[in-house]
Amino acid sequence: MRRHLIGIVGIVLVAIALVGAAITAIVLARPPSPTTYVPPGMMGRRGRVPRGAVPTSGPNGGYSSLGQQVFLTGVGSSGPIPRTGGIGMMGSGGCATCHGEDGRGGRLGGMMRAGIDVPDIRYSTLTSPHGEEGTTEPGWTDAQIAAAIREGKDPGGGTLSSYMPRWQMSDTDMNALIAYLKELR
Repeated sequence: MRRHLIGIVGIVLVAIALVGAAITAIVLARPPSPTTYVPPGMMGRRGRVPRGAVPTSGPNGGYSSLGQQVFLTGVGSSGPIPRTGGIGMMGSGGCATCHGEDGRGGRLGGMMRAGIDVPDIRYSTLTSPHGEEGTTEPGWTDAQIAAAIREGKDPGGGTLSSYMPRWQMSDTDMNALIAYLKELR
């Protein structure tokens, strides 16, 4: 009797394992949600782009504008936008990979290394007068924002952090991106 019971328990456990394996295979084979985008290397922090996949329907692949597409994916009107520099975890994502879906920046990394402070790149922040240690600098112009993105230069001619990629972005994509930065609140 005991041997018979052990056999039944063994069959039940094998059946449970097979059902679990089948469910896992189905879940892993299903495509991700088509409503959100996660660039390679995302850390899933609060304020970052939610997990999912690139939207595929509607104008600009389902994004509200070309600027949003560039910001979230790094893909412009002619395909992926080439860039140099930056950090390895950025992979092929867009601005949101580091600056977050809302553009507010924050602390990136820090688990196995020191991490970096990523600045707020909302248009309202960039174009407002700001300063450090009692000084006030004028807000950035659109041309200065473009120079920061393309050349890694701040308005004073200084060099931005080496973590910031230098994007070889067309005027069309740049104008769309700056227009999108104006929408971020």
